[in-house]
Amino acid sequence: MSGSNKDRAACSPIARLQGREFEYFVRQKLIAIGRNSSHGEVDVPMGNSSFISRRHLEIFNEGTEFYMICNGKNGVFVDGVFQRKGAPPLKLPKKCVFRFPSTSIKIMFQSLLEGTGTTVHSITAGDPATSNADEHVSEVAAEQIIQTVITEPVVEEGNVIAVTNNPEEDLKPLRISIPDGQSPCPSPTGTISAANSCPTSPRSGSLM
Repeated sequence: MSGSNKDRAACSPIARLQGREFEYFVRQKLIAIGRNSSHGEVDVPMGNSSFISRRHLEIFNEGTEFYMICNGKNGVFVDGVFQRKGAPPLKLPKKCVFRFPSTSIKIMFQSLLEGTGTTVHSITAGDPATSNADEHVSEVAAEQIIQTVITEPVVEEGNVIAVTNNPEEDLKPLRISIPDGQSPCPSPTGTISAANSCPTSPRSGSLM
């Protein structure tokens, strides 16, 4: 390989960082993201916000993978998941978004190397795990419906009819009073008896 080809290969970007007003191509093994100060400058400055530390984030490359170390006292969000200061190096997916807490500052990270594609597994509708879970939920729901609909036979003991939906529950039986066939039915409340309902004979009031 000629010298020009070696220089071109060494300068080829391995990752890309994009913010609202900037785009930065990563060409070195380690970069620092944060705030410039009198102690020195960082590779990717993010303004003068007090919520951003001087070397808030460090991103380094190993093989085809990228890792992030958080040094900022306020931590950082990676795809919505909070990473605290001093946590172990986080293996980055091929694409992710950094957000600095208490600010609206975001940075999109993208690896330009082949073989980088570690992502959090998300279950989709076509996954076997989802299908098995749906079948299990359907079976449980069907069993609950059957237990609710099916009841024990009605048991008649004298004038007591007991209906039980769930034998495990301590429920009192429904009591229905059935009058004896020889007993007369009581008159409805507020009605006039048969004797009082007969009109007075005209002769009872006449003079003999």
